[in-house]
Amino acid sequence: MRKRVFNREAFEHFLQQQEKQELVEQLGDLFERFEVVSDYYKMALRSGRREVLEKYKDKIEDEFIIEDDEGNLLEPDTDKISTILNEFEMLNPKTNHLVEIICFSIELVGDFEEETDEVLDDDFYAYFEELLAELLQKLEVQNQLKKFRIYIWEIILSIADKSSFREEIENIFYDFYDDIK
Repeated sequence: MRKRVFNREAFEHFLQQQEKQELVEQLGDLFERFEVVSDYYKMALRSGRREVLEKYKDKIEDEFIIEDDEGNLLEPDTDKISTILNEFEMLNPKTNHLVEIICFSIELVGDFEEETDEVLDDDFYAYFEELLAELLQKLEVQNQLKKFRIYIWEIILSIADKSSFREEIENIFYDFYDDIK
């Protein structure tokens, strides 16, 4: 017996067979049952975008305040942070929201470093450096580098001068804004 394939085409065919009221009820049920669906429509309908952004920023910040049994802060898990950022990006946010959440994450690295007076694992820093480089590349492709230049620069300046992380992200910034150097 042949297994039925359920792909986008089959899904669209299924949707076309449904009555409008039935689809409205199904989507309403999904909206109530699944947070990601609710967040997606809040972003798509421009209702609650700020609320969704703040919720995802809180999730990222929570990763920076995990303590061990002695009350010492543990190094944040970049895999979890990456998952949170990927989930947010799947909601199709406006560019300024994406810039804000990534810059917020980078700022948290600087805050964490200052709070703990620790130098973190190289892979940890490399993750955030790559995140900034990818963001700047995306802005360059969208021809929006100029729009976010001051905002991103101020985030970089908020990180302690003595931080090697700051030096690295400054270099990444200069790669895209070479007229500043």
